[in-house]
Amino acid sequence: MNKQTLNYRGFTLCYTHKPRQKHTYISIEDNGVVSVRTPIDNMDTLYRIIQKKEQWISQRLNTILSYETIVLGETLYYLGTLYAMDDNIAQPLKQAISRLRIAEPRKIQRCYDHFYKHACTCYLPQRIAHFSEQMGLYPSGVSYRKMKRRWGSCDATKALTFNSAVMRLSPRQIDYIIVHELAHIQHMNHSPDFHRLVETHLEGSRSIERELRRLRP
Repeated sequence: MNKQTLNYRGFTLCYTHKPRQKHTYISIEDNGVVSVRTPIDNMDTLYRIIQKKEQWISQRLNTILSYETIVLGETLYYLGTLYAMDDNIAQPLKQAISRLRIAEPRKIQRCYDHFYKHACTCYLPQRIAHFSEQMGLYPSGVSYRKMKRRWGSCDATKALTFNSAVMRLSPRQIDYIIVHELAHIQHMNHSPDFHRLVETHLEGSRSIERELRRLRP
Protein backbone atom coordinates (compact mmCIF):
# COMPACT_ATOMS: atom_id res chain seq x y z
CA MET A 1 0.00 0.00 0.00
CA ASN A 2 1.51 3.31 -1.15
CA LYS A 3 0.40 6.54 0.59
CA GLN A 4 1.42 10.08 -0.28
CA THR A 5 0.19 13.66 0.14
CA LEU A 6 -0.07 15.89 -2.94
CA ASN A 7 -1.30 19.38 -3.82
CA TYR A 8 -3.71 19.46 -6.74
CA ARG A 9 -5.60 22.56 -7.97
CA GLY A 10 -5.70 24.04 -4.48
CA PHE A 11 -6.67 20.77 -2.75
CA THR A 12 -4.53 18.84 -0.28
CA LEU A 13 -4.80 15.33 -1.60
CA CYS A 14 -4.02 12.23 0.45
CA TYR A 15 -3.55 9.48 -2.13
CA THR A 16 -3.50 5.84 -1.03
CA HIS A 17 -2.80 3.14 -3.61
CA LYS A 18 -4.65 -0.10 -2.79
CA PRO A 19 -4.10 -2.64 -5.58
CA ARG A 20 -6.63 -5.14 -4.19
CA GLN A 21 -9.42 -2.58 -3.99
CA LYS A 22 -11.95 -2.70 -6.86
CA HIS A 23 -13.10 0.92 -6.92
CA THR A 24 -11.85 4.44 -6.26
CA TYR A 25 -13.25 6.15 -3.16
CA ILE A 26 -13.01 9.89 -2.55
CA SER A 27 -13.89 11.44 0.82
CA ILE A 28 -13.32 14.73 2.63
CA GLU A 29 -11.71 14.57 6.07
CA ASP A 30 -12.65 16.89 8.95
CA ASN A 31 -9.46 18.93 8.38
CA GLY A 32 -10.35 19.54 4.72
CA VAL A 33 -7.94 16.97 3.26
CA VAL A 34 -9.27 15.14 0.18
CA SER A 35 -8.68 11.43 0.81
CA VAL A 36 -8.45 9.13 -2.22
CA ARG A 37 -8.22 5.34 -1.90
CA THR A 38 -7.81 3.66 -5.28
CA PRO A 39 -6.42 0.66 -7.16
CA ILE A 40 -5.28 3.05 -9.93
CA ASP A 41 -1.52 3.46 -10.16
CA ASN A 42 -1.50 5.96 -13.03
CA MET A 43 -1.53 9.56 -11.81
CA ASP A 44 -2.85 11.01 -15.09
CA THR A 45 -5.86 8.69 -14.90
CA LEU A 46 -6.36 9.52 -11.23
CA TYR A 47 -6.24 13.28 -11.91
CA ARG A 48 -8.90 12.89 -14.60
CA ILE A 49 -11.18 11.15 -12.08
CA ILE A 50 -10.59 13.88 -9.50
CA GLN A 51 -11.21 16.59 -12.11
CA LYS A 52 -14.64 15.10 -12.85
CA LYS A 53 -15.41 15.26 -9.10
CA GLU A 54 -13.96 18.75 -8.64
CA GLN A 55 -17.31 20.53 -8.23
CA TRP A 56 -18.47 17.96 -5.64
CA ILE A 57 -15.15 18.28 -3.78
CA SER A 58 -15.40 22.09 -3.71
CA GLN A 59 -18.96 22.00 -2.39
CA ARG A 60 -18.06 19.57 0.41
CA LEU A 61 -14.96 21.57 1.36
CA ASN A 62 -16.99 24.77 1.54
CA THR A 63 -19.55 23.06 3.77
CA ILE A 64 -17.01 21.55 6.15
CA LEU A 65 -14.61 24.48 6.39
CA SER A 66 -17.29 27.20 6.62
CA TYR A 67 -19.11 25.21 9.27
CA GLU A 68 -16.02 25.39 11.47
CA THR A 69 -15.39 29.12 10.99
CA ILE A 70 -18.38 30.59 12.86
CA VAL A 71 -17.32 33.50 15.08
CA LEU A 72 -19.72 33.72 18.01
CA GLY A 73 -21.56 37.02 17.90
CA GLU A 74 -20.14 37.98 14.50
CA THR A 75 -21.32 35.34 12.04
CA LEU A 76 -24.31 33.04 11.64
CA TYR A 77 -24.44 29.69 9.87
CA TYR A 78 -28.01 29.25 8.58
CA LEU A 79 -29.38 26.78 6.01
CA GLY A 80 -25.89 25.85 4.87
CA THR A 81 -24.69 29.43 4.32
CA LEU A 82 -22.38 31.56 6.43
CA TYR A 83 -23.78 35.07 7.05
CA ALA A 84 -22.26 38.19 8.59
CA MET A 85 -24.26 39.55 11.50
CA ASP A 86 -25.19 42.63 9.42
CA ASP A 87 -27.06 40.48 6.91
CA ASN A 88 -30.86 40.74 7.03
CA ILE A 89 -31.27 37.05 7.86
CA ALA A 90 -29.26 37.54 11.05
CA GLN A 91 -31.07 40.66 12.30
CA PRO A 92 -33.28 38.89 14.88
CA LEU A 93 -30.18 37.25 16.36
CA LYS A 94 -28.20 40.51 16.28
CA GLN A 95 -31.01 42.30 18.12
CA ALA A 96 -31.22 39.57 20.76
CA ILE A 97 -27.49 39.80 21.40
CA SER A 98 -27.65 43.61 21.58
CA ARG A 99 -30.21 43.35 24.41
CA LEU A 100 -27.82 41.36 26.61
CA ARG A 101 -26.60 43.34 29.61
CA ILE A 102 -23.41 41.27 29.68
CA ALA A 103 -22.43 39.79 26.31
CA GLU A 104 -20.54 36.77 27.60
CA PRO A 105 -20.11 33.70 25.34
CA ARG A 106 -22.54 31.52 27.30
CA LYS A 107 -25.34 34.08 26.94
CA ILE A 108 -24.55 34.77 23.30
CA GLN A 109 -24.71 31.03 22.60
CA ARG A 110 -28.13 30.96 24.26
CA CYS A 111 -29.27 33.64 21.78
CA TYR A 112 -28.12 31.42 18.93
CA ASP A 113 -30.01 28.47 20.44
CA HIS A 114 -33.23 30.49 20.68
CA PHE A 115 -32.77 31.74 17.11
CA TYR A 116 -32.36 28.20 15.74
CA LYS A 117 -35.29 26.81 17.74
CA HIS A 118 -37.60 29.53 16.43
CA ALA A 119 -36.28 28.93 12.89
CA CYS A 120 -37.15 25.23 13.29
CA THR A 121 -40.78 26.04 14.07
CA CYS A 122 -40.98 28.18 10.93
CA TYR A 123 -39.11 25.95 8.49
CA LEU A 124 -39.44 22.29 9.48
CA PRO A 125 -43.24 21.75 9.73
CA GLN A 126 -43.80 22.25 6.00
CA ARG A 127 -40.92 19.92 5.11
CA ILE A 128 -42.13 17.28 7.58
CA ALA A 129 -45.65 17.53 6.14
CA HIS A 130 -44.28 17.23 2.60
CA PHE A 131 -42.32 14.04 3.28
CA SER A 132 -45.01 12.55 5.56
CA GLU A 133 -47.46 12.80 2.68
CA GLN A 134 -44.90 11.43 0.22
CA MET A 135 -43.94 8.49 2.44
CA GLY A 136 -47.34 7.84 3.98
CA LEU A 137 -45.76 8.01 7.44
CA TYR A 138 -47.07 10.40 10.07
CA PRO A 139 -45.46 11.15 13.45
CA SER A 140 -47.58 11.20 16.61
CA GLY A 141 -45.90 14.46 17.55
CA VAL A 142 -42.94 16.69 16.70
CA SER A 143 -40.69 18.70 19.02
CA TYR A 144 -37.52 20.74 18.69
CA ARG A 145 -34.73 21.12 21.22
CA LYS A 146 -30.97 21.42 21.45
CA MET A 147 -29.29 18.01 21.43
CA LYS A 148 -25.61 17.30 22.01
CA ARG A 149 -25.01 14.20 19.91
CA ARG A 150 -27.94 13.56 17.56
CA TRP A 151 -29.62 15.42 14.73
CA GLY A 152 -32.95 13.79 15.45
CA SER A 153 -34.76 10.87 17.07
CA CYS A 154 -37.93 8.79 16.83
CA ASP A 155 -39.28 7.16 20.00
CA ALA A 156 -41.46 4.09 20.50
CA THR A 157 -44.63 6.22 20.32
CA LYS A 158 -43.57 7.46 16.85
CA ALA A 159 -42.94 10.97 18.15
CA LEU A 160 -40.08 12.81 16.44
CA THR A 161 -37.58 15.17 18.04
CA PHE A 162 -35.29 17.34 15.96
CA ASN A 163 -32.11 19.01 17.12
CA SER A 164 -32.67 22.76 16.70
CA ALA A 165 -29.10 22.97 15.36
CA VAL A 166 -30.30 21.35 12.10
CA MET A 167 -31.00 24.91 10.94
CA ARG A 168 -27.25 25.35 10.45
CA LEU A 169 -27.32 22.62 7.80
CA SER A 170 -28.15 22.84 4.11
CA PRO A 171 -31.80 22.31 3.02
CA ARG A 172 -30.89 18.95 1.48
CA GLN A 173 -29.19 17.77 4.67
CA ILE A 174 -32.26 18.84 6.67
CA ASP A 175 -34.49 16.91 4.27
CA TYR A 176 -32.33 13.83 4.85
CA ILE A 177 -32.74 14.09 8.62
CA ILE A 178 -36.51 14.44 8.25
CA VAL A 179 -36.78 11.45 5.90
CA HIS A 180 -34.44 9.45 8.16
CA GLU A 181 -36.59 10.00 11.24
CA LEU A 182 -39.87 9.43 9.39
CA ALA A 183 -38.47 6.14 8.09
CA HIS A 184 -37.98 5.04 11.70
CA ILE A 185 -41.75 5.12 12.13
CA GLN A 186 -41.80 2.05 9.87
CA HIS A 187 -38.38 0.59 10.68
CA MET A 188 -37.05 1.16 14.22
CA ASN A 189 -33.56 0.11 13.13
CA HIS A 190 -30.95 0.79 10.46
CA SER A 191 -31.58 -2.35 8.45
CA PRO A 192 -31.20 -2.61 4.66
CA ASP A 193 -34.98 -2.11 4.38
CA PHE A 194 -34.66 1.11 6.35
CA HIS A 195 -31.91 2.47 4.08
CA ARG A 196 -33.84 1.44 0.95
CA LEU A 197 -36.88 3.36 2.20
CA VAL A 198 -34.80 6.47 2.86
CA GLU A 199 -33.09 6.24 -0.54
CA THR A 200 -36.45 5.79 -2.28
CA HIS A 201 -37.59 9.17 -1.01
CA LEU A 202 -34.26 10.99 -1.06
CA GLU A 203 -31.80 10.02 -3.78
CA GLY A 204 -28.15 10.15 -2.73
CA SER A 205 -29.07 9.63 0.93
CA ARG A 206 -25.96 7.63 1.82
CA SER A 207 -23.71 10.45 0.60
CA ILE A 208 -25.60 12.94 2.76
CA GLU A 209 -25.38 10.55 5.70
CA ARG A 210 -21.57 10.54 5.36
CA GLU A 211 -21.54 14.35 5.28
CA LEU A 212 -23.51 14.53 8.53
CA ARG A 213 -21.11 12.20 10.29
CA ARG A 214 -18.44 14.87 9.82
CA LEU A 215 -20.66 17.70 11.05
CA ARG A 216 -21.14 17.45 14.79
CA PRO A 217 -24.34 18.94 16.29
